[in-house]
Amino acid sequence: MKMIVATIRPVKFPYVKDALAHMRLDQMTVYTVTGCENWEAANHPYGGNEVESNLANKTRIEIAAADENVPSIVDAIRRAANTGNPGDGTISVYTIEQSIKIRTGEKGPAAL
Repeated sequence: MKMIVATIRPVKFPYVKDALAHMRLDQMTVYTVTGCENWEAANHPYGGNEVESNLANKTRIEIAAADENVPSIVDAIRRAANTGNPGDGTISVYTIEQSIKIRTGEKGPAAL
């Protein structure tokens, strides 16, 4: 089992969600986050003042998946979130040691 964590541009989330829905994948956790970008800080309006910041709003998606589904999920996210410009985001894949469904007590891939 793997945990796929993607941090993408918020405007690309509907496209990613649609791509995953076409794969019949509808279980994910979605967060609104703020990330520190690698490029130089830019001035942004805040409270009527110009503030220098290298922070950007992002959408973070977490998906628990069976090992065999990971390549297709990662590819779908990458294709749907890609603009070809800096700041498109990242996808990371982590190993899940154990997963347990709270309601039924099922463990492992059955809990997904």
